[in-house]
Amino acid sequence: MSEAVSATVLRLRDDRVRAVDTDDSGLSRPLFDRSGAGVAVLNRELLVTNASAALGALFDTRPSTLVGIRFPDLFLAPVHDTMRRQLAELAVGRRLRFAERLVGMRPGERVFFADVTGRFLDPSSLIMVVDPGDTPWRVWDDGPSVLLSKVDARILEGLAAGESAVRMALRLHLSRQSVDYHVGAMLRRLSVPSRTALVAKACAAGLLDSTTWPLRVPAKHIH
Repeated sequence: MSEAVSATVLRLRDDRVRAVDTDDSGLSRPLFDRSGAGVAVLNRELLVTNASAALGALFDTRPSTLVGIRFPDLFLAPVHDTMRRQLAELAVGRRLRFAERLVGMRPGERVFFADVTGRFLDPSSLIMVVDPGDTPWRVWDDGPSVLLSKVDARILEGLAAGESAVRMALRLHLSRQSVDYHVGAMLRRLSVPSRTALVAKACAAGLLDSTTWPLRVPAKHIH
């Protein structure tokens, strides 16, 4: 998360999202105007109701064209169900904060990795901050020449389908601890912090075929 965002406290005032400096400077300016990160306000249906110019730039479009779009649809499909569930919990106050590293899609099959955080504002609004940091744009391709074992491939497919570790263990005739071990190894190998980020990065790298459902690991990535 950029310093401009991490140094702010988010709140809703006069129906506008504002950022209040935490350095006692007394300044108060709209977060949309002062942060380099993309910012969106969502309603309880997770539809974008307001978007910053920076968010529009991230997705190579005007902010007004993002209004009315379901926020999870701006990111790669493998995380949609998990993201919708977590954001729905955020919207009703059962979750205090959303934080994931996700993969956004731009026109021309370009992707970018971004830290996406969200907070519950009031009974009808969420605020989401999309911060790509210094990550460069990447062209969608077949990804690096990463090879997975058959077990890793089946576990990765299970994660993409939203299966729990217990269910995968039963299906693959493994212990729960073995599943967790394989997941941990893939997290370290792909340098990601969470299972959601693992699926997103695997899809962006071509380790999961996003044109099919359920998602499958192509044979060329299995040894």
